[in-house]
Amino acid sequence: MMSKLRVGVIGVGKMGRLHARAYDHFNHLCNFTGIYDPDKKAADAVARHYEVTAFSSARELLANVDAVTIAAPTDSHFELAKLALEHGVHVLVEKPVCRTVDEARRLMELAEQHDDLVVQVGHIERFNPAVQELEKIIQEQKIIAIDVRRTAPYDPRVKDLDVIQDMMVHDIDIVRHLTGAEIAELSAYGRRVKSEAFADHAVCAARLDNDVIVTFTASRVTEQKSRVMTITCENAFIEMDYMDRRLSLTRDARLHYNGSDDARKLENVGERIFVPDQEPLLAQTKHFLDCIRMGCQPLIGVADGLAALEVVERIQAAVYKEALPSVDSVAV
Repeated sequence: MMSKLRVGVIGVGKMGRLHARAYDHFNHLCNFTGIYDPDKKAADAVARHYEVTAFSSARELLANVDAVTIAAPTDSHFELAKLALEHGVHVLVEKPVCRTVDEARRLMELAEQHDDLVVQVGHIERFNPAVQELEKIIQEQKIIAIDVRRTAPYDPRVKDLDVIQDMMVHDIDIVRHLTGAEIAELSAYGRRVKSEAFADHAVCAARLDNDVIVTFTASRVTEQKSRVMTITCENAFIEMDYMDRRLSLTRDARLHYNGSDDARKLENVGERIFVPDQEPLLAQTKHFLDCIRMGCQPLIGVADGLAALEVVERIQAAVYKEALPSVDSVAV
């Protein structure tokens, strides 16, 4: 019988603590061994809670585990993932995969060189059961347009990324996955609100190479938190709520013949689609562990993380081509 995988987490901020909970949940599949964070107080608190070891360095942790989740700041993703691969350790790295496209390309090369190791990117929305059900529905539809809104109140935690790389990247990955198409052309705009240098609110309008029109809106200064995607199809309208994991489909109105020479139009037919009760983070973690145990490639590899990051950089180039306006600089 295969022994339990020894797993660890690097970075115990908000996401790192969630990953620690997920590993603890799957204690029948893995042995949650320890964590590392340069904030010793935070590391010790998490280690005590889960009764694991708070290692004194990333190297020390990697010498004692078979697999690791990297939930540290994005600037450190490449170096930590590289270090893990050099130690022969499987990697689940949080999104965005790296800080830059160049780093992501270098990481993909390293992953190819270590093809016996699993390298998974944490685009968690792929494991959202609403997204997975949506994927089944759209196979029968001709998509005309997609509109996505991802908004939240300001979080001072995120200091190293703009709203495009921090939030919009989720929906970029989902749109690529659902449509199998790439962005042919785009225009994008952004505003600084709370950050000194980064866009906190951004909008991108794009045309995919299959002529689907997509609008992305991402904001981290909106008091109402929302995660909604709507899809206009030739004969249907689909609405998905990422947070509530709710999915609804409105089909086109049908003609009803009443026996006379005229035909009357019925109201559109709406239906609520059943979505399984599944926590995306747990599903993502289980997938990572299963890929290691079965020796197969993950649903989201470095190539997917790189492709999403390439789109992010194209949108950023459009947003930052001129001085980014702030709230104070715009007359009201």
